[in-house]
Amino acid sequence: MDKKYYIVAALFIIIIALMIPVFIPSLQPDGNKPTTTATPVEKTTKEEKTTKEPTSETEEKTTEEEENKEFGFDPVKFETDDAYAENFDYCMGINRQLSVITIYEKDEDGEYTKPVKAMLCSCGKSGTDDTPAGTFKLGDRIRWQSFRNGTFGQYCTRVTGSIWIQSLPYSSQNVSSMKSEEFGNLGKNVTLGCIRVTAGDAKWIYDNLPEGTIAVVYDSNDPGAMGAPEAIKFDATSENKGWDPTDPDSNNPWASSATT
Repeated sequence: MDKKYYIVAALFIIIIALMIPVFIPSLQPDGNKPTTTATPVEKTTKEEKTTKEPTSETEEKTTEEEENKEFGFDPVKFETDDAYAENFDYCMGINRQLSVITIYEKDEDGEYTKPVKAMLCSCGKSGTDDTPAGTFKLGDRIRWQSFRNGTFGQYCTRVTGSIWIQSLPYSSQNVSSMKSEEFGNLGKNVTLGCIRVTAGDAKWIYDNLPEGTIAVVYDSNDPGAMGAPEAIKFDATSENKGWDPTDPDSNNPWASSATT
């Protein structure tokens, strides 16, 4: 045969030999598997969180809700409309599990997510007289209200039915007759269903949350956006023990140290 033929055949065999590993990965060098280069994935930890810019209004709102949850914001949501926003400054969240009331005002979007005030309260003890959960609209208000256990409450605002937000109990319709032993129970669920707060907080609600204000009663192990207020120190042996230290009455002997 022509010598040129052998040269061409030899070159063809060499080319085939070089191409075989390309089409059959198992014959590549460095093991039985093809070698690949992987880009390491950076894992996020609790200390180092990946920040992702929201790409839409929905994503932005979801991100905000996640941040609120992370920083301890109430899980309560208020269903309001434009008419409500035009007529009411506040909504109220009542966490009966942890005995905390949080007041919210409108944010830049007109939604009631901005906490402005937190109050320690006492809700109904477990049983048939428990404070009901749900969404309510505050009703009428009474300066003094008598209750079935023979006590009186001042600055009372109706939540629903016979459930009121009220001051601590008094033995008569006299601001100096507060049952002092009950002051230390604020923050504990000890009532027959009504929601007790200090006289100062009761008056604030009485004056600032008009009839129709939305109040949501719920349970959560999160005290709320502002946390749980510290209980006011109260000397039940003092000669002033019949007065609520937070009562705004001008004759309150605790006035110099009152917390309103």
